Amino acid sequence: MPVGHPPRGGPLGRTRGRLSASALTAYLRCPKQWFLSYQLGMRGPVRPSQILGIVLEDAVCDLMMMHPPKVESFEILEQWARQQIPALADTAMERGSGMWAEVLWKSSEDAWDDVSLSSLQERINGGLSLFLEEVR
Repeated sequence: MPVGHPPRGGPLGRTRGRLSASALTAYLRCPKQWFLSYQLGMRGPVRPSQILGIVLEDAVCDLMMMHPPKVESFEILEQWARQQIPALADTAMERGSGMWAEVLWKSSEDAWDDVSLSSLQERINGGLSLFLEEVR
C-alpha cells in the first residue's frame, strides 16, 4: 500500500508542486511577497484586465471547440466562425461582469464598466485571425 500525505486543506493546500513563469518571477523579485501571494493566497487588488484575460481565453477556446456544419471551403468555415463572435462576446461580457461583481478587493483605478462589448469582439476576432493564419 503506497504511503503518502493527504493534501492539506485551506489556503496552504494551494501549492501545485510546480512554479508557473509568473510565480517564479514573483519569487525572484521578492520571496516574501511570493509566499504571501502564492502560499497564503493574499494577493493584491484585482484589475479588470485580469478578468478580461480569463474570459477572452475562454471565449476563444469555446470558439475552437465548436463543431461547424460541413463546409465546402476554408473561406466559408472562416465566415461561419466569425459569425459566432458576437454571441461569444456577449457571453464573455456577462461572465466577466459576474466575476467582477464577486471580487472583494478591486483596483481603484479601473472598473469593469470601462470594458466595451466591441473591444471584446475585436479581441476574439484577433484571436481567431491568429489561429487561422497558423492553419492556412
